[in-house]
Amino acid sequence: MGKEKTLENLPKNWKDILLDGLPVEVSVEGEIKMTYPDGMNNGGSLPEFMKMVGISRKNHATLLKKYDEYSDMIEIGRLHAEAWWKRFGRLSLKGEKVNQGLFSMYMKNMYGWRDSPLAKETSDTILKDLTKDAELDAKFKITKETEKEDTIN
Repeated sequence: MGKEKTLENLPKNWKDILLDGLPVEVSVEGEIKMTYPDGMNNGGSLPEFMKMVGISRKNHATLLKKYDEYSDMIEIGRLHAEAWWKRFGRLSLKGEKVNQGLFSMYMKNMYGWRDSPLAKETSDTILKDLTKDAELDAKFKITKETEKEDTIN
């Protein structure tokens, strides 16, 4: 079992790591090297941050409860990551080749997006619809008998 983490024994630059990540060199075709920051400013995830600073989910939960500074920064990081992904999605609608189904599934899993109707049906909306139907029936003098006459047999 590892020692419980405190803010004091996290890396001194843990806030920078959360938002900007650690530079990772990626070789492309064996020649070109580029730096890819994987922090939450670039759509990184909380598990990636926890891996970079060497904490478990249990230690992360303890830090969240114990330190307001930590929980505030995590909330800021999550906001940055969500904003990055939303911007990515918005830009992809302008011509980037992105699998929209996978993007939608990712957003649903990570940020609670869901498919739902714009307005939920409630007893109030149903009552309003029935009232409107009754008003229309009265206006056009529609009764059960006239309704039957209009029905095609």
